[in-house]
Amino acid sequence: MKRFPLVQTRVTKLFAIICHPKVQLHTYLKPPKANQALKKYLSSNCITEALLLFRELMRKSPSTIDSFSFLFVLKACTQKHSAAGGKQLHTLIIKFGFEPIIYLQTSLINMYSAGGNLLDAHRLFDEITCKNIVCWTALISAYVDNKNPQKALKLVWQMQMDNLEPDNVTLTVALSACADIGALEMGEWIHAYIRRKKGLHIDLSLNNSLINMYAKCGDIVASRRLFDSMKKKDVRTWTSMIVGHALHGQAEEALKLFSKMRGINKNSRKHKRHGDCGSSLIVPNDVTFIGVLMACSHAGIVEEGKQHFKSMSEDYGLEPRESHFGCMVDLFCRAGLLNEAYKFILEMPFKPNAVVWRTLLGACTLKGNVEVATEVRGRLLELDPGYAGDYVAMSNIYASKGMWDQKIVVRHHIKQQRSPGCSLIEVGTEINEFVAADEAGAFTGAIAGALAGKASDSGILRGAGLGAIAGAVLSVEVLEASRAYWCLERYGSRSSSSMADFIEELFLGRFMEEQFTPAMLTAYHWQVSFANIGYDEIHDTYGGVAPRGLSEDSLKRLPCHMVVEETKAAQSICCTICLQDIEVGETARTLPHCHHVFHLKCVDIWLIKHGSCPVCRQEV
Repeated sequence: MKRFPLVQTRVTKLFAIICHPKVQLHTYLKPPKANQALKKYLSSNCITEALLLFRELMRKSPSTIDSFSFLFVLKACTQKHSAAGGKQLHTLIIKFGFEPIIYLQTSLINMYSAGGNLLDAHRLFDEITCKNIVCWTALISAYVDNKNPQKALKLVWQMQMDNLEPDNVTLTVALSACADIGALEMGEWIHAYIRRKKGLHIDLSLNNSLINMYAKCGDIVASRRLFDSMKKKDVRTWTSMIVGHALHGQAEEALKLFSKMRGINKNSRKHKRHGDCGSSLIVPNDVTFIGVLMACSHAGIVEEGKQHFKSMSEDYGLEPRESHFGCMVDLFCRAGLLNEAYKFILEMPFKPNAVVWRTLLGACTLKGNVEVATEVRGRLLELDPGYAGDYVAMSNIYASKGMWDQKIVVRHHIKQQRSPGCSLIEVGTEINEFVAADEAGAFTGAIAGALAGKASDSGILRGAGLGAIAGAVLSVEVLEASRAYWCLERYGSRSSSSMADFIEELFLGRFMEEQFTPAMLTAYHWQVSFANIGYDEIHDTYGGVAPRGLSEDSLKRLPCHMVVEETKAAQSICCTICLQDIEVGETARTLPHCHHVFHLKCVDIWLIKHGSCPVCRQEV
């Protein structure tokens, strides 16, 4: 072998690819260099062995360690999420004098990001003198991975202010941030930038991110248009579109797309049997089946959902995860099969988490099943006894059955208040957040209610009280941001209007219809409509939200009644949407879960867009 160095090199490379790093071909072959050994350990996912080898090198032959050695070990620490080991490596890098090397600085940013230490990651980024696109992308990705997409998008703008053009990787990460918070305008700007930027490499990953962004930001039409225009698609392309249709309640489209995807696989197998190697299989993955099961849940097709769940393991060899079991529980609950859902949970191969049990508890609230709800509540007390939402759900179940004593007892056990809901809107290049139940919102709501009550039969005091309740869902941040945006857009025509006029228009509805851009309204609608979603595994998988409005068939199944003299005499009923009394002869709709009453026309317009109660945000 020594006489033929070329053969020796080829054989060594072959064993490096197909063998474990510990395997040696023959004793007379030279051992690999330190960096080669570290690289082999990483490629074989032997993280612990790589760290032990580096420790041995530090002890026996530190002179063999260079900047690339640190690069490999930093990747090992990042994969192992070892914060302490990463900080020790950072100290060694400074000691060896390698800190100014930019690719090591970028790896350190990734390492701190993997441990959730954004403070040190950003501080290290600020210390880099000559920042390139790679380190910018690393920091932007760090904020996206740690669920701070607003800051990530600000960094994208800041990078452009520094005259640095984003590449396809940066834009892919930025689109993911847009999808997380429903920033449609920013996503559209990125898409326009991609189209007009010459020389930008538009790869499959970038197109997939665009499809995912449009789907999560509510523009399913643009998402499907882009999907249909793509000549080359992979499993992520198909999965993004299937999940997008499922999130929008378009179950039929999602299932048709999945059937088409399987049809392509059958055709590809036929081509391969005839010797056509150009046809590639697109095999569904576990995330694809999450979208399929979600679609079955929305459509209420239980048997087909069971078949797809069974097909995962039998046809594709995929082991169902917690998310798939959760989707099946949601499928049973939406179909009203509470006992079957309970039995399915008990037969799960692992211990169900609190999210799965809460899905069943939410269904018990809608169906008024006290027996199953009591059993589920006992399970939740073992897993998460401090969650106030479970107490509220049980309280509502008891109230729906007239069990007022039990309701009072449950209410007394609430030890913490529910976190107030929040929403995000785009104002120019800024992403603004506002919180529900703000005192300023209640105050301005009282003013608007008094103005509305003065012009109607409700009266000033009654209108002020109702307006205070309605206004509590808005915080002063959205008032300031919206007014600033309104004045900016309409400067010269209405910028001199008083704040009282502005508040009056806001609560009478004209401001919401005339001043907000569609993207701002859409972003607000998603956040509110998902405030009480029964099963939130989709957020863990795709991180996004989508509208959950009711269909016309669903509206027809909701109870409605005409107000008669007896009802009016017993209690004065007021619609909290229009702030007007519901008079005798008018048709009202009572929501089944929370029992709030509204004018039929008022609440139906809301439910078509949102699918939740406009007062308490409970999902209908």
